[in-house]
Amino acid sequence: MHKHSGYCTIYASMSNGDPTDGICTCGYGLYKKYSSDYSELFSKEREEYNKNYYGGNKTIHDTEYLDVETNKGKVVSIWFRCLHLNFKQIEVDSSRAKEMKRLYSNGKNVPKIDAIVVKNLKG
Repeated sequence: MHKHSGYCTIYASMSNGDPTDGICTCGYGLYKKYSSDYSELFSKEREEYNKNYYGGNKTIHDTEYLDVETNKGKVVSIWFRCLHLNFKQIEVDSSRAKEMKRLYSNGKNVPKIDAIVVKNLKG
């Protein structure tokens, strides 16, 4: 095996959001991996995405929510697993507060977080 086959998804771009895009599916990447050469396993788009991907099964924790730390009613930090996140605290009026309390009250309509893509992730 000397190159990726024409049906390999490594040729597809990441723009359509398919999680298999950019990952070698023809076997050439795996073949190269066995010789400790990972350069053909992922496309350049997937490599760029992987550098900024945090979560999934790549962390020691598996929480599916953000931790919001407060002190005397003020947010001091927000974390997703072991990654601290940038934030901006905004004071809301009572109607917005009621609306959000109602939204979160049953927890059924609140999506869980598995992973996030961030800028400038330092590994």
